[in-house]
Amino acid sequence: MEPTTAASDMRWHHERQVEDGVMRHPADSKAWKNFNELHESFAEEPRNVRLGLASDGFQPFTNSKVSYSIWPVLLVPYNLPPWMCMKQSNFILSMLIPGPTGPGDAIDTYLQPLIEELKELWASGVRTYDVSLRQNFILRAALIWTINDFPAYANLSGWSTKGKLACPCCNKHTHSIRLKYGGKQSYMGHRRYLDENHSWRKDKKSFDGTRERGYAAPKLTGDDILKQVEDLIGITLTNHPEKKIKISHERRGDNWNKKSIFFDLPYWRTLLLRHNLDVMHIEKNICDSLLGTIMNIKGKTKDNIKARLDLQAMSLKPELHPIQRGDKLVMPAACYTLSQEEQSKFCRFLKELKVPDGFSSNISQCVNLKERKILGLKSHDCHVLLQRLIPVSIRGLLPAKVCEPIIELSIFFTILCAKTLRVDELKQIDEQIPLTLCKLEKIFPPSIFDVMLHLVVHLASEAILGGPVRFRWMYPVERQLYTYKSYIRNRARPEGDYNEFVREPTNHYDDKDWDKNFIEWFQSLVYQSYREDDDLLSLSRGPIVGDAGDGGDIDYYGALVEVVELEYLGGRKVVLFRCKWWDVHGKGKETALKEDKYGFISINCRHLLKTNDHFILAGQTSQVFYVEDIANEGWHVVLKAQPRDSYDMPPDTDDCEITDDGVEAYLQDESFDAQAIASTSLVDDDINLRRSDIDPIIVNSVSTSKKMKKTQTYDVSFLPILNLALTLQQVLLH
Repeated sequence: MEPTTAASDMRWHHERQVEDGVMRHPADSKAWKNFNELHESFAEEPRNVRLGLASDGFQPFTNSKVSYSIWPVLLVPYNLPPWMCMKQSNFILSMLIPGPTGPGDAIDTYLQPLIEELKELWASGVRTYDVSLRQNFILRAALIWTINDFPAYANLSGWSTKGKLACPCCNKHTHSIRLKYGGKQSYMGHRRYLDENHSWRKDKKSFDGTRERGYAAPKLTGDDILKQVEDLIGITLTNHPEKKIKISHERRGDNWNKKSIFFDLPYWRTLLLRHNLDVMHIEKNICDSLLGTIMNIKGKTKDNIKARLDLQAMSLKPELHPIQRGDKLVMPAACYTLSQEEQSKFCRFLKELKVPDGFSSNISQCVNLKERKILGLKSHDCHVLLQRLIPVSIRGLLPAKVCEPIIELSIFFTILCAKTLRVDELKQIDEQIPLTLCKLEKIFPPSIFDVMLHLVVHLASEAILGGPVRFRWMYPVERQLYTYKSYIRNRARPEGDYNEFVREPTNHYDDKDWDKNFIEWFQSLVYQSYREDDDLLSLSRGPIVGDAGDGGDIDYYGALVEVVELEYLGGRKVVLFRCKWWDVHGKGKETALKEDKYGFISINCRHLLKTNDHFILAGQTSQVFYVEDIANEGWHVVLKAQPRDSYDMPPDTDDCEITDDGVEAYLQDESFDAQAIASTSLVDDDINLRRSDIDPIIVNSVSTSKKMKKTQTYDVSFLPILNLALTLQQVLLH
């Protein structure tokens, strides 16, 4: 990239943004705009840098049983356009916290040099030359939030994410119960988020046996938090077991372990969003829990004998209580559990699944048809399964009352993870998600309601404050950590390999690096040509759907057979697709299309459209693919496939030069249709929680005793790597 282009891109958030009610970038969010209103002198200079801080630990050694954790601390510049700011090449590695153990709450000690520099950059700034405008100016910077997984959330914020008050958003108002046999906390009680006069608040039988009189926890400001932690100022932060100060959460009535060092920043208490909940790991945990439970995977299911004994101890769902037979316990089959035949259908569905290139990894490799198990799923596999594949497959396998909340949860995440968001639709799903969680409470055992499932209730309101999730989750960070892991050569001093790498000139590559960078450069060049030519852009997005007739827009579905390129005099080219079409608009029994109440469209591929018009312009298509419809034999469900590196930008920004240093590490929809939000059924019909067509499971009696493991901790030191002010200056210079 040219130096002038890089410098001008740092003003994109101010010069190229369009106020059309769509959130495409953090600059469109409520938190960003509120910061501008409170700190006008900072906002007046668009070149002032807004940063996000990301940190997480990882094991540097491959296939090693040695416990070792290295914590890079990354800074993300949010001034850049949406297609640039989350790219690895724009991350700033500010420091490295070496192992062998993670820093824990003592991470504040290692962050002190960075915080001091951020305070200096906020107060006085640094004199910098802008090569694009050919002028000097005072560069200032502000940290607007942190990006972290849930354990790192505790380290950075100071609020412990364990125990009965694990939710940092609900704070001391977190509602949870301790499961006697499961030995863990269950975070139910989502009726408190419903309207005051909602009928479910009085329903004892279907929920936890009580009437709900509570309300949602109030939102805390920075000043509220400072009042809660004022007695923790100055405590010693260390991992040494003899020097570490033990804090009694029970006596305090909250989960604070410390006052976070980020409150030393003069503007930190004014931020509307300080620490982000990581949607990536929330999706992963929820998908694992749901899959393990409905597939009854040993070691993964939340519906084990301990869960049934907890139901019995709480006098909930008597249909599922275990039955004592001698020294054995009989577990009746639950309505959310698949039979062996249904498990085989689900596994075969995933095993035979074919998706477009770049849509997901090969999920079929995680499927064991013989044992009817799904194991080894990565985070992005769970992302695709939860949002796309599970809702499609379970419709024909589970009862409608069980499918409904699972599909609603899937639609919630699909909407939440879109690249473009609208506040009114976010408010709509924010009102919908408590109802969905209450439906799950009526069906599933309390053991499935860990803190990850509870955190879902806060994600929509957090998106209203922070904007699109893709700028605030861990996917890009985890990908960067994987890159760092590849640098390790010295097992005795792994941190030294990082220091050696960052000091080397960035334009020195070996043959392997040159091959990789040539591929990335070539992909970027081709993508730019797509942006300049509407026909090529449409071709890059692939087939299929959509044509406009005299009566309005009508969707047709088919399969691509041949691509034809017509070249005219003068160099003009037109791309045509020859397709075979299905008769989706036939009348009566001959129609090949039907849509269910959740918005899923199914196609009967045996009904071909009789037409001589097989060609369509590439610009009239969008890509879809077809998966087997388990609920309707011989039919296939239509799923849209959105290219990863495409962005829905306003018309006046089409001339923006988009440069990519590699495709995104995750799949997202470009935007969403508000009509896709599942309507909530509030009919209080009794749900048959037991399946009589599946043999019950017989197990041995269980014991509630546990063995506690002792762990040893060590003090670690920090390793500063880059000077932040110098790095930010180089962005404008180079």
